[in-house]
Amino acid sequence: MLELTDGSIGKWPSVRASIDFSVVPVSEAEARNASFCRELCRLFDRLQEGFDRLGSAEKTRCGLDGVAFEVFLQIDLEKRKIVLDKLFKYVDLDFHLFTELLEILQRHFPIWDLAVPVLQGYELAREIRRFLGVPEVECVFLKGDTEERLLMDEALQGLSFEGILEDT
Repeated sequence: MLELTDGSIGKWPSVRASIDFSVVPVSEAEARNASFCRELCRLFDRLQEGFDRLGSAEKTRCGLDGVAFEVFLQIDLEKRKIVLDKLFKYVDLDFHLFTELLEILQRHFPIWDLAVPVLQGYELAREIRRFLGVPEVECVFLKGDTEERLLMDEALQGLSFEGILEDT
C-alpha cells in the first residue's frame, strides 16, 4: 500500500490518499507505477494550491483533520482492475476531482476495468456515465428518510440508468 500523503503531511495537508497496489509489480510495471504516482502528486499539488486560495468560511467545511479531498484506490496489476474505494471533495472548489483522476488513470491504465463499489452523489454518477458510458449496475441501495430498499437482479430489469439516478 502506498500512502502518498502520509510522508508529505506538510506538503498536502488538505489531501488524504491511499493507493493499494495488490501485487508486487514487475520492472515494467514499476516504471509505469512511478510515473502514475508522480502524476498523482502533481494533482495533489494543484488541489492543495486551490485549497490554499479558499476563504476561511469554505475551509470550515473540511472533514476530519482539515482534509478537503480523499482519494482511495486499489490497483490490481494481475487482474488489470482498479477499484475506486473513495473519492470525496468536501469543499466547493471549481475542480472536478473525478474527471482529473480519470484522465490520469486512463493514461496509465488505458484498457483496465474501473470498479466503483459504492457510488455516492449524482454528480459523480453523471461524470462516470459521461466519460465511461453507461455502467453495469449490479445492485442499487436506496435510502430515504422513511425507508431503505435494495434493488437487485430482476428488480433492476426495465430500469434505466437515468431513471435510477433520478430516483436517487
